[in-house]
Amino acid sequence: MNSDKGVTEAYCRMVLSELQQIELKSIERREISEQIKKRVQFNFEIVAGVISFFVAWGFLLTGIIKNSTLSSLMGVVSIFVLTYITCVLLWHTPLFARFRRANFERRLNNSQEKIDEINRDNTNLLLSKDIKESYIPRQYLSIQVLTILLRYFENNQASFLNEAIGLFEDDLAHTEMELKDISKENVIDREVLYLGIEF
Repeated sequence: MNSDKGVTEAYCRMVLSELQQIELKSIERREISEQIKKRVQFNFEIVAGVISFFVAWGFLLTGIIKNSTLSSLMGVVSIFVLTYITCVLLWHTPLFARFRRANFERRLNNSQEKIDEINRDNTNLLLSKDIKESYIPRQYLSIQVLTILLRYFENNQASFLNEAIGLFEDDLAHTEMELKDISKENVIDREVLYLGIEF
């Protein structure tokens, strides 16, 4: 990576903006997956509820539970709850793992075009000159670190990148934290791993 004495606040802001775009798109992709999981779970809960309802009323209508007293109502509720709990327990067993995965993947396929678009956008941003060949050294190329470096610019403590990095390293030396702790949620590392691209 290059190191340029003339790199200023404007350049750091531009790189930070691109990293934030990558992060937002990554969050959007995760949210698509989470919504699908919630939808699969919601659909299962409806099915489990319907099954439980029919089982409970089946017991009532066949006369196993007498339908003339309060105890029969309690019996129907108990059968409903027990059937629902049984459905939930069965749903989370390996027996239904393939079905859960197939249901999730089928719904994921419906959103694949959007996910592919996010992946393309993030790949293009990661491989852009501003990120891949950035003047900012790789170890400082994270949202967290750039936010700190920009604070030095905003407070008129630094005019150029090398000065901001020097201040950052001084501050880091006086704390118990390490650079890896500050940038452990590095969006570049996470996305490169997810997308499987050379960086």
